[in-house]
Amino acid sequence: MTHFPTHIRNAFLEWVDDGFPEATTIEERYVPRRISTDELLRWFMLPTMCSDVMPGHACDQVAGELEYFGDARGMTYGLAASTLFVQRTLGGEAGGKYLAKLCTPLDAAQVG
Repeated sequence: MTHFPTHIRNAFLEWVDDGFPEATTIEERYVPRRISTDELLRWFMLPTMCSDVMPGHACDQVAGELEYFGDARGMTYGLAASTLFVQRTLGGEAGGKYLAKLCTPLDAAQVG
């Protein structure tokens, strides 16, 4: 898990606030660069998996995009990127189902 610089996290938030467009601009070594959504999502996923927690409004927007109606507050950028990538790759309700599986609390039988 990795902490990402503020300007990189802000680029992700701007992309979310803009409604998840197909491309966005990100600053790399002080030079703005246009990248695809898939490239942006890969930046935040494994192997570096961004462990920074997103602001609540962004968690709500991502949950809405995934049609996930559980509590998504506290979602990290890495988890958001992973679930959105699953959604984009598999389509349908795949991202929301993936997020629901990851966010389902363990019951006592599962723990032990």
